[in-house]
Amino acid sequence: MLFETIVVLTLSFLKEVFAVPCTEPSLAMCDCSGTVVNCANKNLAQIPRNIPTDTTRLELNQNKIQSIDATSLSGLTSLEMLFLEYNEISSIEDDSIYDNKLTTIKTDTFKSLGSLRELHLESNEISSIEDGAFSTLSSLSL
Repeated sequence: MLFETIVVLTLSFLKEVFAVPCTEPSLAMCDCSGTVVNCANKNLAQIPRNIPTDTTRLELNQNKIQSIDATSLSGLTSLEMLFLEYNEISSIEDDSIYDNKLTTIKTDTFKSLGSLRELHLESNEISSIEDGAFSTLSSLSL
């Protein structure tokens, strides 16, 4: 038990030390660490602009984002992981998640997007899709 507590405290400390506020004004509420941008649980209504183009992991979960337009994620050609769970997303425009480097679609990736009608994932590097990854997308049209 003591060992687990020390590990948790150490990891929390390391997160605080290496995750710093992003320098781009539109990302001031987010934390940046290397190529990771963490904007989770920041009460965001939209995806921030000017996300660094070398971002490999973008955490936008637990916000109030309602839509993703075609320019929201444009230019993020190194993006490998995108977290959108627990938002209010009802629309994702064509080409908005197009031409990135997403490699895996997990079961909970689209968990809270039940009203999503279209999803475009072309030109990514998806090599793994977990069973049930699209099961909650009941409004998705083919």
